[in-house]
Amino acid sequence: MKYLCLFIVFLSITTLHFNADAQSDLDSDELFKLARTAAFDQKDYPKAINLCNEALAKSPGYEDIRVFLGRIYTWNDLPDKAREQLGLVLQKNPKSKDALLASLDLEFWNNNSEKALEYCNAALTYYPNDEEFLLKKARILNDLKRYTETFSVLGNLLDRYPQNSDARSLMDRVKENSSQNKLP
Repeated sequence: MKYLCLFIVFLSITTLHFNADAQSDLDSDELFKLARTAAFDQKDYPKAINLCNEALAKSPGYEDIRVFLGRIYTWNDLPDKAREQLGLVLQKNPKSKDALLASLDLEFWNNNSEKALEYCNAALTYYPNDEEFLLKKARILNDLKRYTETFSVLGNLLDRYPQNSDARSLMDRVKENSSQNKLP
C-alpha cells in the first residue's frame, strides 16, 4: 500500500510537470484558444487571464489576445486593468474596432456614459455607417436622456438598416421615455 501511494504521488508530480512543459511549448494562438475555452466553457477567468498573459509574453503585439484580456478584466469588475490593456491596443492602433467596442462597453457598463460616448464617436469617425456603433451610440444617448440626438441616430440607423429590430425596439422605448419626461 505504501508503494502504491508513493507511485500515485510520483505519477501526479510527473503529470503536472509534463502538463506545465506541454503548455509552455504552445504558441500564442494555441494559448489564446485555451484561454477562450477557459473563459467561455469553463468560466475559469483566473485561468483564462493566466493563459492570455502567457500568450502575450510570447507575442506582446497580439491585439486580439490583449482585447480579450481587457474584456475578461471587464467581466471580473477590474476596470483599471481592462482600461490598461485596451489602452495599449488603442495607442498602437486607434482604429481597432474590437478595442473601441470593448472600451465603450467597459465604460457604459461602469456607468460612465460620457466616456463611452467619446469612444463611440471616435469609432464612428473610422466606421461612420457601422450598424453596431450606431446602435451603441443611440443606447448611450438614451442613457444620457439626450432624446433628440437619440432619435436622430436611430433614424439614420433605420434608414440604412431597416431590418434592425433592436433599433426599432429602442426607438419605441425612447418615444415612451421622452414623452414621460415631458409630463409636468
